[in-house]
Amino acid sequence: MYMASKKTGYTNISIPNELADEIRKVVESRKYGYSSISEFVKEAIRSHLLQIKKIGVEG
Repeated sequence: MYMASKKTGYTNISIPNELADEIRKVVESRKYGYSSISEFVKEAIRSHLLQIKKIGVEG
């Protein structure tokens, strides 16, 4: 489920608590340079979209 807001230009996305907890642990470890869960998720989504686009072009 997601909710878009035209005022802020952002969309809220729901993820399972278990997944959010794993992401939180990575962010809190500070090992990978993430300062927030949002930063981690944005980078993960961008990376995945690039992979999908690459497969689409090559496939």
